[in-house]
Amino acid sequence: MTQETKSALLIGFIFIMIILVVVVDGFDAGRTPALNEGSTGDIPIVPPAEDDSFQRSQPPASGQIETAQAQMERYEVKRGDTLSGICAEYYGDAGLFPALQEANGLTSPDLVPGQTISLPPRAALTTNRPEAAQSPQTAQPSQPEQPAPTEPVRKNRTYTVQKGDMLERIARRELGDGRRANEIFEMNRDQLSSPDDIQPGMVLKLPE
Repeated sequence: MTQETKSALLIGFIFIMIILVVVVDGFDAGRTPALNEGSTGDIPIVPPAEDDSFQRSQPPASGQIETAQAQMERYEVKRGDTLSGICAEYYGDAGLFPALQEANGLTSPDLVPGQTISLPPRAALTTNRPEAAQSPQTAQPSQPEQPAPTEPVRKNRTYTVQKGDMLERIARRELGDGRRANEIFEMNRDQLSSPDDIQPGMVLKLPE
C-alpha cells in the first residue's frame, strides 16, 4: 500500500467521524426541545394535595356554627307534647325535664302548642342538673337512717292436750315428724315425768 493510499484512507476516516459527530449533535438538539415542550405543555401542574385537604379540615366560621346550633336547638311545641316526652325523645331521659324547664326559664312545665323552646346539648342539662331532675317516680325525700330492727324474741309454741293425745301423735301433727316426740318431752319435763304422763287440758311447749 502506497503512502498516497494510506493518506486517502486516513482523510476518509476523519471525514466520516466528522459527519457522525454532526449527525449526533443535530439529533440531540432536535430531541431536547421536544422533551421540554412536552413537559411544559402536556403535563399540567397540580397544586400539592395537602393544600386542598388543609382547606377542607379548617373549622367552619363561627357564624356558621352559631346558625347551625340555633337551628338544632329550637323546637316548636305540638299538641300533646310535654317536657318529659320531649326529653325522652331527644335526650333519651325523661328525667331531664326539670333541667330543660330551667334552661328555658319556664315557671310551669305546661306547654302550649306553637310555643318555641330551646333544646340545649345534653351535656349542658346533665352538668347543671338539679337534684329535682330525677323522675317523680324515683325522687324520694331524704330520710334519716333508721337503725336495723332487732329480731323479736320468739315465744315457744304451745299446744293444749286433747283427750286421746299422745306425744308421738302431737309431734307428727304439729311438727310434721312423730320422731320429735322426745323433744316435746324434754321441753316439758317440768310437768311430765314420762312421755305417757300427759293429761287433757295440759299446755305443752313445742320446739320450733
